[in-house]
Amino acid sequence: MNTKIISLFLGIFFFTSCINEDLDPCPPTEGNVKINLYVEKFQNKSQDPLASRETAFNKRLHDMCYYLYKGDTLLEQRIESDLTTRTAPAFVFERHGLDFGDYTLVIGGNCQAPGILAGTGEKREELMFNYPLTGTLDDYFACVFPFTVNCDCTQEFDAGLQRVLGIVRCNFVNLPDEISEVEISLNGLASKKAFTSDYTNETEVTKRFPVQRLLRSSNQSYLMGTFPTIAGKQTAYRLKLYSSGKDTPVFEQVMADTLRVSRNQLLDMTTTFGPDGIKGKIRFEVLFDKDWDGSVDGGNTDIH
Repeated sequence: MNTKIISLFLGIFFFTSCINEDLDPCPPTEGNVKINLYVEKFQNKSQDPLASRETAFNKRLHDMCYYLYKGDTLLEQRIESDLTTRTAPAFVFERHGLDFGDYTLVIGGNCQAPGILAGTGEKREELMFNYPLTGTLDDYFACVFPFTVNCDCTQEFDAGLQRVLGIVRCNFVNLPDEISEVEISLNGLASKKAFTSDYTNETEVTKRFPVQRLLRSSNQSYLMGTFPTIAGKQTAYRLKLYSSGKDTPVFEQVMADTLRVSRNQLLDMTTTFGPDGIKGKIRFEVLFDKDWDGSVDGGNTDIH
């Protein structure tokens, strides 16, 4: 009988020992995380945004929305509304005392423009960018970064924000003097980009630009930032030219080529008019991956 009582006492002693300050501590259940966030550089050829990074985090970003999940549960959401002081290559996201487990950090860059961001954040699958068919367009970036906390230490990671837009630059050589406006349409493009999945909802994007008369003697370029061409589709380029006081175009042509707008890449399209203007021979040329800085700055009136 005495032997059984002693055995039971020893069992209780070892079971409770992890909460006694004088004995070995309990196994750790919390850890710290440090995530260095970088912004993908324009025309990075890799799908890995860390392969080519901007030298300053705020070069492309002026605000950022982030959401932290443990499993499928939203733990935290916040907006960094002013990134003007974030001149270092990385924005450091740190959290301490996180329970062991699997987490996901979801980020939208330049998310505060009206109508651009959809979803409350309660479910990360509902977070998406809506393409603004009117108004000024900005750079948009997204990041979905899963990580695991599994040690009572500080775990450090690097993550990259991917640019979700492609850039189309339309160049005009020898644009006739009577032309006052240029209208460019691209079809087969996406209008939605879910943070956690691909592009959806096929649409056509049309932008109309006034001709800059002071620059008429030089070649003129117009920039359009768009979501990429929908998977399995092609993009056709429609050009309309208007003269002053005319409601109908004086020139219209569609180039139904095998065009594709790609994420974070430049599609460069040049229209060259001969000496006879819109009545003469017109040449279209499409180039990819030309050298260009890639800035789409909402404050620049030449960029839409």
